[in-house]
Amino acid sequence: MLLRRFCFCALCLLLFCGLPCHGSELSLRGVFVSTVSNLDFPSSPGLSSEEMKGELDSILQNARKAGLNSIFFQVRPCADALYPSSIFPYSRYLTGKQGQAPLDDFDPLAYLTEQAHEYGMEVHAWINPYRVTQGVQGETKEACLQTLAETHPARKDPSLVIFYNGELYFDPALLQVRQLVADGVQEILENYPVDGIHLDDYFYPGTDFGDNASYAQYGQGASLDDFRRSNVTQLISLLHDTIEKTNPQAQFGVSPFGIWANASQLEGGSDTAGTQSYFAHYADTRLWVQKGLLDYISPQLYWYRGQEGSDFTALLQWWENTVSGTQCQLVPALAAYKAMGGDSAAPWQGYEEILGQIDLLQNGSSQGLILFRIGSLSPMTAALGEVLTEPAPVSDEEPSEKEPEGESPLKLSQPKDLTRTDCSSYYFCGISDPSQPLTINGQPVLSRGKDGSFGVLLSLEPGFNTFTLENGPHTLTCRLLLGLAASCWEKAAPLGDTYVSPGQQALLRLTARPGAAVTALFLGKSQPLSWQGEDYQASISLPQGKEDQVTRYGSPLYVIRRGNFVTAALASGGFYQTGKQLSLSFQVQTDLCDIYQSPDSSQGSTGTLREGMTGPVSAIFQGYAQVPGLGYLSLKDISLSTAEENREITTASVSSEKEETLVSFQSDGPLAADCTWEDGMLKVRFPGVSRGASLSGEQTARSLCQVEDGCLVYSFTLKDISPWGFYFEKTDQGSTLHVRKKPTPEEGLSGVHILLDAGHGGNQEGAVGCDPSCAEKDVNLALCQAVGEKLEEMGATVSYTREKDETLSPRQRFEQSFQEMPDLFLSFHYGSGAPDEDLSATGGFSAYCRGELPQSLAQSICQSVESAGRAPNPAQSDSLLYVCRQTHCPAILLENGCLTNPQEFGTITDPQNIDQTAQAIAQAVAASFASSSDR
Repeated sequence: MLLRRFCFCALCLLLFCGLPCHGSELSLRGVFVSTVSNLDFPSSPGLSSEEMKGELDSILQNARKAGLNSIFFQVRPCADALYPSSIFPYSRYLTGKQGQAPLDDFDPLAYLTEQAHEYGMEVHAWINPYRVTQGVQGETKEACLQTLAETHPARKDPSLVIFYNGELYFDPALLQVRQLVADGVQEILENYPVDGIHLDDYFYPGTDFGDNASYAQYGQGASLDDFRRSNVTQLISLLHDTIEKTNPQAQFGVSPFGIWANASQLEGGSDTAGTQSYFAHYADTRLWVQKGLLDYISPQLYWYRGQEGSDFTALLQWWENTVSGTQCQLVPALAAYKAMGGDSAAPWQGYEEILGQIDLLQNGSSQGLILFRIGSLSPMTAALGEVLTEPAPVSDEEPSEKEPEGESPLKLSQPKDLTRTDCSSYYFCGISDPSQPLTINGQPVLSRGKDGSFGVLLSLEPGFNTFTLENGPHTLTCRLLLGLAASCWEKAAPLGDTYVSPGQQALLRLTARPGAAVTALFLGKSQPLSWQGEDYQASISLPQGKEDQVTRYGSPLYVIRRGNFVTAALASGGFYQTGKQLSLSFQVQTDLCDIYQSPDSSQGSTGTLREGMTGPVSAIFQGYAQVPGLGYLSLKDISLSTAEENREITTASVSSEKEETLVSFQSDGPLAADCTWEDGMLKVRFPGVSRGASLSGEQTARSLCQVEDGCLVYSFTLKDISPWGFYFEKTDQGSTLHVRKKPTPEEGLSGVHILLDAGHGGNQEGAVGCDPSCAEKDVNLALCQAVGEKLEEMGATVSYTREKDETLSPRQRFEQSFQEMPDLFLSFHYGSGAPDEDLSATGGFSAYCRGELPQSLAQSICQSVESAGRAPNPAQSDSLLYVCRQTHCPAILLENGCLTNPQEFGTITDPQNIDQTAQAIAQAVAASFASSSDR
């Protein structure tokens, strides 16, 4: 209701006062009060009614001191209740025994709601819809059921629940479950004057949830992922309707995991690289916003500003864009529990990060915030109260001089004010009035361009560093904090599912800064970890599993103690043991499945496999399957089986078509295969294949077949053709290699298809130039379109990955290229660099590619650009950049200089220079296709 009241009051202010709303007025300022495991309330089971009242009174008083006005009270942590219910038993967190009433029949929800309303505060009933047990870790479903009260719905009807990882969860696919949850919500709304119903991020507990029976019965042809997402969405829709029918004044909101989806995996996702609620929890939260099922959404943005892979600021902007134009309000959840050293990463040492995040909310389009959790607020209660109840104070370090009228020409592109870093030096760049001298802390800045752009590397001291820039009458202040290393972010292993052999020990490992007491809770035991120089480690033996099965042991939970601060980190992967009699194999489930050179996707992809291909698995580590002789495949892209692969290639033949040559390899099933061009020969690898027929066909020039590193390897050349590109196609009886020939246009580039890719776009700005208004995505598009115009004038057929400002993932760009099958792929970018690198000395035109085939063209482009007056760098043929990995055509990424180099910035962004560079690139491309040489 606060949200609705705020919208009305804001409208009145705008209409009658003619003034903008003050940014600091966040209408809903809430805090989570966790009851699971007695985190916040009650402090222990079995308290008297007076003791519980005292604790609830303290919660309200502390929340008020922190400037908060809403309590999100966890009333149903495990399908139980912190209030008298005819549906769910009393929670064991109240008395120590589920189903047992508190002393004096005390009703915490009734008392809290009454007291809060007297203070003018709201209470939202927070429920967990599917979790039935927590911390039981039973060996069987029956064992878990026995821990429940006899009146528990799951005890009365065990078919409603699924046993998973030692715990019980309601089956989201069942109509009875959805109605049970809705009936519980209706009971709360009918008996208590709560201000809202709230759900958190606990939906499906894992991707390997054992709901096969429900899927078989209710799936109706949908994929398993879509089936699960539909089940959760049906629950959200039912709860929306139930609330509207029972108490339409009550708010309905959800606080999901903060990343809906990564743009690299789903169109419309955020520029992140983290766990995704769309895939991991099957929560299509964006859809709920778009369909109007929620009054507000409170994404858990539990990361710091600038965090790699999950930047708070980028995610906040994504959510602001998501709710824009809808009736759903944005009320982000913030990680107060990480502040004051609750997390080891540098930004969380103190509470400035939380205050900085609140400042972003106050000056953005958010309507409120929720802090997790009340037990973490005490060290910063006063600071929160100042920020959330008064306008944000102006720092004493802000420039006191009045800025001259008009927009100041002095602008800093990087760093942003109040940036935190672990770098001992930081690169400053920006734009200034070129007619006036420029100083930083009184020292002249010498590296300046004619347009006033500047760049300089400055040293930092531990703690706060204040820099004052002066440019004639214009001044600007920037503050940086040099603190603990950002790399101290805790990483709990295994990061992905890991399989160990019988007798092999499992390695428990936590990456964090030293000085903590770390234990791992695993297999019902507490295992201490010791510091090993870079991380905490302990090796343990797993119980012997069955010889003919894969045994799952679950994920370790790490508990980190630093003085009075205690945090926990749950490994995202689990441990498995493969029986002695088993051999693992895979089948590709995603077309164009990436092959990685290590069990880490950030290290680059070296090739692709086609959907349906199969092969052996030699090991599984950190969520990646190792394929002998090829590399690593993500478990997200494949399915595993225990069928043993004993394949051989019965025939291998070559045939020629007009535009390509086909090399067919026949077997008794679809074979995984990869191809490279090495030392002037095609090399085809078949993992797990031990024997093969000789390659036959008139087009075969040289051929060799041998076993290398667990693969059958064919090395061969073809008569009268040097490959221009190649790719595999899966067949029911093997695989076919398509070897593409280089086009030979009769005139100019007639008949040549070229796909041009303008890097970044949409919410992915890329690098930012010395002028902060110059985003890389915009100049990329300008150069890309200029090259396209030149190529079309030469007769080429040109297509684009984007012709406007839109977000595209590297995967989407690659898929378009494979679908169109162009004769050449060019990607356009501008460079930047690390924050502690002196970028005023970095620049030049660069070309990146993978392998020998595109290298000649890449170098020719660099030489052509040099003849147009630019300084080139040698072409690099060992690039691991994503778009360079395609082999069906030459793929080259071009980098047109460094945007943060003041000596280059004005030149490389000048329209005339862009046109000259485009002409040089087009001429090199035309010369390559006119050449009689294939390489």
